[in-house]
Amino acid sequence: PTLNGGSHYAARASTVARWGTSRPTNHGWIKRNPTETAAIFCHSSSRTCFSTSTTSSSSSLANNQRLELYQYAICPFCNKTKAFLDYSGLPYNAIEVNPLTKQEIKWSKDYRKVPLARHVTTVDDTTSIDGAIVWKGSDAIVDGLLQQEWVTERLKDKLGDAMSLEEFAEQAEWVEYTNQKLAVLLYPNLCPTLSDSYRAFAYVNSVPEFSGWQRFWIRSIGAFAMYMAASRVKKKHQIQDERQALEEVLEKPVQHLTRNGAKFLSGRSEPHVGDLAVFGALRGIQGTPIQREILEQRPVLAEWYRRMEEKLQR
Repeated sequence: PTLNGGSHYAARASTVARWGTSRPTNHGWIKRNPTETAAIFCHSSSRTCFSTSTTSSSSSLANNQRLELYQYAICPFCNKTKAFLDYSGLPYNAIEVNPLTKQEIKWSKDYRKVPLARHVTTVDDTTSIDGAIVWKGSDAIVDGLLQQEWVTERLKDKLGDAMSLEEFAEQAEWVEYTNQKLAVLLYPNLCPTLSDSYRAFAYVNSVPEFSGWQRFWIRSIGAFAMYMAASRVKKKHQIQDERQALEEVLEKPVQHLTRNGAKFLSGRSEPHVGDLAVFGALRGIQGTPIQREILEQRPVLAEWYRRMEEKLQR
């Protein structure tokens, strides 16, 4: 299902309209994206990401609290989430999940997919798992964080006079575009052949948490599984030529930026959630031949990408 005329489900919300399975929140109705949880894998090991921006103590996590993000690092939906976290200046632990055993998320009994986020509190050196807040899926994570005062205060400082928090968050059109079009096409373009898929799994060599045997099996089995998953995506969405389909989909942001002469898809001096969604998906394949080709052939998009990198590094 698609959004009717791009309208929002929660006019007064500080969250983004979604599609798929709906659920009520304190801010209205949010629809979920059913394609979000497709498995794809990562480059980097677990690490802690910290903002270099300065904010008041009221917009910070308490010393006994932490935000954990369980991910596959080239998963476009995981990278959508990380783009939001990085722009917001939120400290978080990015934890790489073994795609074969999923040992890192064994604590999650009813949800075994990524991205998965957990806001935990430590008391007397003991982490309270039972009282942790858990968000499942990229859209749910962003929606959930937008309901936390320590997040919204940071964002208000970041956005300044560029736009309101509601304008920043309510960008269903670009989130839908990322989830249903761009992310879907990145899978088959990243691993059109089995050898391409195997090369994508070279990331395991840089994950210190994985043992030598784990690295061997993840790359051997995972590469085949990833190639087959990409083939299923092509069949499901009736994609005949994945490269041509991707080129057509990329015309939307290029034309929007060109037509409006804007620095960002938001049309403002700061990006919005839509910018972060598109950027996150593309950043997930950073350093790969397909990403280099995408940006080299589209100077307008490359310049936007550079500006987004600068915004997220601050």
